[in-house]
Amino acid sequence: SGVDTMNFLTRLFTQCGGVSASKEDDDAPVLPPEPPPNPGMSSNPHLAFLIAQGGTPSMTNPHAAFCLASASKVEDAPATTTQPNMSLWLVPPPDAAAALSAQIEKVAADFGGPKFAPHATVLGSVGALTPEEAGARLKKLGGSGAVPLEFEPACASGLSDAGEAVWNQGAVALVVESEPLLALLKLARSEFLGVEPDAPVVWSPPLGKPHVSLAYGCSADLAAKLDVPAGFTCTEIALVQTEPATLAGVPTWCELARVTL
Repeated sequence: SGVDTMNFLTRLFTQCGGVSASKEDDDAPVLPPEPPPNPGMSSNPHLAFLIAQGGTPSMTNPHAAFCLASASKVEDAPATTTQPNMSLWLVPPPDAAAALSAQIEKVAADFGGPKFAPHATVLGSVGALTPEEAGARLKKLGGSGAVPLEFEPACASGLSDAGEAVWNQGAVALVVESEPLLALLKLARSEFLGVEPDAPVVWSPPLGKPHVSLAYGCSADLAAKLDVPAGFTCTEIALVQTEPATLAGVPTWCELARVTL
């Protein structure tokens, strides 16, 4: 019968190797599980680059602190073949940065917008470079000279064709275009983007003017209510990962490196 045949085959299998196969399995060495990857280090090239630039990032730097805090989250992010957006920012000196930060944080608390590090954008994008490539080019800006920033009498807002404030120019202090600022812009465009030094100067639209942002994602009427900050001189320029380049992405922006001008 079918049952007798199955019983016979089972006994035959046991006699011809079934037991010995189990014995071999019992004697086989048990390999330990592979250790988990170190979160956020080799898998996060931007954090790895940040550490390579100066050892362990200082936790007094909020951008470096964010890189470290979010490293384990990056481990689970899907792989990508494109480079994240990186920008060049002029960094205010400590006293001016503290005053601007207080103003930015108060405005953000009042209308519910994001907080961010005070800065004047030189390049909104450095092109399709790796952090290592961008860091090498950043060094070429070192020693090019400090940049004083003075502001126009009133704050402004960058408006879309529909008359609404674009999120990243919601409320800004307009910077007076000076020779040192123009010289730095031309040098940065040449080193990072290959733009000829005599090419026309173009700042980010729709404002089309250099500026220091005071609020992101606000309505256009906010700008008229804000005080214009006092002028200051920038002696440092930073490479900042501004990815994603959206209002929701602002809290994840992360400074990668900086040099002295």
